[in-house]
Amino acid sequence: MEVTVALSSSDMKVVSDMKDTLKQFQIFLANFKCSAIITKSFKKMVDSKAFLWKKVSKSTKKTYFDDFQNQCSWAPRFNGQVKSLWESKAAERYSDFVHKLKIKK
Repeated sequence: MEVTVALSSSDMKVVSDMKDTLKQFQIFLANFKCSAIITKSFKKMVDSKAFLWKKVSKSTKKTYFDDFQNQCSWAPRFNGQVKSLWESKAAERYSDFVHKLKIKK
């Protein structure tokens, strides 16, 4: 079930279950190893025209996520949740990554 659909459900069990699942994945993505994997993918392919995550092209974001997916595993039923949480963590890490690039100049 899609995250937004589950969280807006009138069935409190569905909402509660999704919140529990999201908490588990937040812990998963907060893990240092996951952050490092995300950051390494930025280093492999720098989008030189994008200094903000929202400016990174969809194809580049897909490449970043594919790289992450190749190095981590989860049950397929959690693909939507993982992608959503990855997007948040990747935006955070990208901001830090670009900031560090600017400092190096």
